Amino acid sequence: QKIPFGYLSDFTDDRLALACTPEGGKLMHTPKYTTEDNLEKRSADFTITDTGDLEGSMRTAFSGADYDDRYRIIQDAPADRVKDIRKYYPINNMNISSLEYKQDKSAQPKTFENIKLTAQEYGALDNDKFYFSLNSVDRVDAVPPRVFNRLNPVSITRGYTDEDEITYTLPKGYKLGSEPLHINIDKPYGSYSVSMLLNGDQLIYRRKFQIKDGTYSKDLYDGLVDFFQAVSDADNYNVMLVKK
Repeated sequence: QKIPFGYLSDFTDDRLALACTPEGGKLMHTPKYTTEDNLEKRSADFTITDTGDLEGSMRTAFSGADYDDRYRIIQDAPADRVKDIRKYYPINNMNISSLEYKQDKSAQPKTFENIKLTAQEYGALDNDKFYFSLNSVDRVDAVPPRVFNRLNPVSITRGYTDEDEITYTLPKGYKLGSEPLHINIDKPYGSYSVSMLLNGDQLIYRRKFQIKDGTYSKDLYDGLVDFFQAVSDADNYNVMLVKK
């Protein structure tokens, strides 16, 4: 009653189905949401004060099988929405002043999430140095465990793509004191790229993470673990600023 007409979600896409036609029953295959279709695209504009506080806004679009990622939150009462959204964004001391959802229920539906937030003490001051987390909105923290003498192939049942761009307006009087983060990893089962660009007092962070569905040789499993570990390490990178 609520989902867009023709939207299959991740429960009925890529399945065999029996179609009843005038010519009789036919086995057919339902459309599949691909790695590129399952897209979570986010942009944010944040300002960090010289006392380490954060304020700004963030916009996210969910499409493909990700369309209903916020389904349960959208059904919540407004007060419960604010409480539940904290589970998705690991920002300490986060206070949400506005949280809105809109849904495009066309043939290629999308869910739009708009947040305005503040966070006290987002950055840490240490003498003339200033530290803050570069990515607190879309981290990979779960790394597959090491398995020795693996017997079975690696099966990834659903691919997806995450794209993030965050612009930080930095406190005046500081400059970048750590090495800019630039990583590009491309594997059969996924890819990851991240970059930092300093333009005046603005630091622009871009990230793209993609997991590709498929069945892969068991010999690639160790590499898959290393891949997720490298992504997790980069996602938890802390920026250091120093006074000019």
